[in-house]
Amino acid sequence: MLQMMDFINRNYIKGMINLKIKTIEEKDFITVKNLITDAFTHDEHGYSGEAELVAEIRKTKEYIPELEVVAEDEGILGYGLLSEVYLNNDQQQYTGLVLAPIAVNPDSQKSGVGKLLMNELEKYFGAPGVLH
Repeated sequence: MLQMMDFINRNYIKGMINLKIKTIEEKDFITVKNLITDAFTHDEHGYSGEAELVAEIRKTKEYIPELEVVAEDEGILGYGLLSEVYLNNDQQQYTGLVLAPIAVNPDSQKSGVGKLLMNELEKYFGAPGVLH
């Protein structure tokens, strides 16, 4: 199991946006489901069940609540989820992290919200026990 780092719940100022990146709360699940659906529906590749994927990941043993984050500024503007993945060979098993999905409200895309989410989540890639 990964060792958790205590960094989620930071404030960022990006232009006129004062973002807070924090671990998701259960009360945010419906809002995030709608955000993911909206973000991917407006994407050139279209919606492919990403919100349902998140719901399924939450049910697995690989789900780590601390690695599911939202970016807020008077509402949720962005979302990201990392979960554990296991890579095996003949001698041993490695633990890594997979990003799926990351989503930003269409009205806030290209404003740096996604980049800030990625920067925050990338801090886990060097955590003890994580393949990098």
